[in-house]
Amino acid sequence: MRRSKRLRLSRWLLPASAVADPGGVEMAVHFFQHDKTTNNRKNISMKFMITWQFHPGKLHDGLAAFSQMTPEQDAADRGDRVKQIGRWHDLGRGRGVLICESDSAEAVSAWALNWNSIMDCDIAIVLDDAETRALGKRRASKK
Repeated sequence: MRRSKRLRLSRWLLPASAVADPGGVEMAVHFFQHDKTTNNRKNISMKFMITWQFHPGKLHDGLAAFSQMTPEQDAADRGDRVKQIGRWHDLGRGRGVLICESDSAEAVSAWALNWNSIMDCDIAIVLDDAETRALGKRRASKK
């Protein structure tokens, strides 16, 4: 039995207005912060966590393809709208995790789709400690 190819975005982390496609794959999401003092909007960079699992029997194909890439080819595969923060590989289990930053869920999804023929990717928007603390404080002040 062959596993289906999938790319899943954790849509529950996005505002309902941000999801352009109910399937969660084709997305053109840009978040903005509104500056009330100047009435201007600016792009907000988001952090994404991508976890992947190679399809059965595809680990060695994926490892061969990845190990042959130069740093320049890796950057081109990622695209100029995505900044990689870190990537870790669990080769024994054929899986891994990556943290990146972008203002575009579409750019992050396009990158993950480059590898979708050999692995399943899950993408979630994540917050660092400072962002999480700030959110917690704002929520607590509303009570």
